[in-house]
Amino acid sequence: MAEHIHRVCAAILRGDSILMVQIDYGERTVWTLPGGESESGETPEQTVVREVAEEACVQARAGRHLYTTVTSNERYVVTERCYLCEIDADQVPAPGHNPGFETQRFIDATWIPLAHLVNDMQVSQVLAALQGAS
Repeated sequence: MAEHIHRVCAAILRGDSILMVQIDYGERTVWTLPGGESESGETPEQTVVREVAEEACVQARAGRHLYTTVTSNERYVVTERCYLCEIDADQVPAPGHNPGFETQRFIDATWIPLAHLVNDMQVSQVLAALQGAS
């Protein structure tokens, strides 16, 4: 039977940009929305606030749910919930760390123009959810 993993991600917008983190996994480097797995007893909203603090070194406020995806293979079923979050304007993102995951190194946390990310799977789902709400 496949193990079920619950993840969250944060969509934090500033003008026409979105906060992304760059992670070096050793064999590859990726840009992604801040996020990660829920810890025991955490609500998804608590998880997204914790993950943003760990990965981008800013304090977020969880807002509304934007979308949920479910992916699976023989070993895992992964449910990811994405939340629209806010941070105060004076906060400056910086690369954080992921406790317990020494194979991951955070290289950057920065604002990237949405126009540069139209083909990113997570960002395209964020944009679709925001357009559907207007």
